[in-house]
Amino acid sequence: MKNILIRTLILVFLGFSFQNCEKSLEEIVFSELAPENFLKTKEGINSVLNNAYSIQQRHGQNTFNAISTFQMPSGEIWNRGGSIETDLTPMREYTWDSNAGRLNGEWTNSYQAIRDVNLIMDNLATGNFDADFVKNITAEAKFIRAKSMIDIYDLFGTGPMFLSSVFDELQKPRATEAEWTTQIIKDMTEAMNVLPAKPAYGRASSGAAAGILCKFYLNLKRWNDAMAMADKVINTGQFDLFPTYIDLFAIANEGNSNKEIIYTHPATSAGSSSAVQTNALVFPTDYNRPSSIGLFAARVYFFDSFVDSFHPSDTRQAMLIKSYVNTAGKTIQGYGVNETIAGKYELDKNANGANQSNDWPEIRYADILLSKAESLNEMNGPSKEAVDLINRIRTRAKVPELELSNFTTKEKLRSAILDERSWEFAFEGKRRQDEIRQGVMISRAQARGKNAKDFHVLFPIPQTEIDANKQIKQNSGY
Repeated sequence: MKNILIRTLILVFLGFSFQNCEKSLEEIVFSELAPENFLKTKEGINSVLNNAYSIQQRHGQNTFNAISTFQMPSGEIWNRGGSIETDLTPMREYTWDSNAGRLNGEWTNSYQAIRDVNLIMDNLATGNFDADFVKNITAEAKFIRAKSMIDIYDLFGTGPMFLSSVFDELQKPRATEAEWTTQIIKDMTEAMNVLPAKPAYGRASSGAAAGILCKFYLNLKRWNDAMAMADKVINTGQFDLFPTYIDLFAIANEGNSNKEIIYTHPATSAGSSSAVQTNALVFPTDYNRPSSIGLFAARVYFFDSFVDSFHPSDTRQAMLIKSYVNTAGKTIQGYGVNETIAGKYELDKNANGANQSNDWPEIRYADILLSKAESLNEMNGPSKEAVDLINRIRTRAKVPELELSNFTTKEKLRSAILDERSWEFAFEGKRRQDEIRQGVMISRAQARGKNAKDFHVLFPIPQTEIDANKQIKQNSGY
């Protein structure tokens, strides 16, 4: 079985080269004549690890899926035009089903990353590698496996759990909630305790593991654990808020010198396997831009109601492009007709058509501060410590600070934190999680006239997976 898996892996990996924003790793090509040797060398192990990173870290339109496609249910954005309208509109209207192509891609990509990790760990256990190499690679592998399992859990709930590349049965039932979450926490904790504090850019670190665990615990409503992980990140002293909000997303400010970014998905504009196409699906085709930038007919916009929710002095509004002068010299007004453009990620002047090099920062220091504030409030109600954490974010945004005296109940501060997160993390792919965690996504969608039901907090398992594995039970409601 193992030789079959390794032979398949070689066919997938031949010619593969993993890239990040600072350095491209050298391509490693292995002969198919000796598949048993593929993962018996450090070069082979690193090649597979790089592939696992590349799958888990989003490129092409996979970043757009996280930022936009799966955020449509929260009502912050809407879409129009292009071939992907059939994918996005159901997400906005709560009419998605188990045949949604992008859901299938999410499931498949996460399990492919898990497959790579399991191959690495099985071969580390049987290979002739030095102890430090095994320890360090195992930590990165467990980080990727845990993160991939979190991605599955966020969208679908639990899935079949595979912890080895050698198994007797391909068809397995879904793991229980306890089995799935326990494995995630075990893997990520063990990784966190080994990973370096300052890795190569875009790689796993102890801070990134703690930050991801913080958010995982937060979404599980394990408030005390979430706060402990937030404190672990804060107490490293390595992270801080970037001085100006919109500049922290600038391409020029990507890299380890940006202390706000805890875990990012690095990109280059070289090609769809390393670039992102988010902006090509955001900016309209008549938008003035460098000739190297290609834009698609499909686009997404902020609703006016969301734009109106910002405080007048809020500097985070710099990401809101309310009007623009098009290629014909005509001023196009977006605000007022629900067509404000999400300009958080700058247009890349070195773009290669639709392919651009904007990194996607999945975990930021601001998220950790607000996660701690939320945890404190959920455990003990409003406090000066929680309000002070929120005010650090608001001070950078140049909006008036909150006063503790205005929050007499846990519910009032909870609502304020939810609002703050909507402004701070707009178009970063967090709103759906936030609304589900606080139990408002379905009721708010219903208030907007959507046919939302309680079961919509999870997406359906892709139908192709249900058909292929008769042991998998579909999520309720689908």
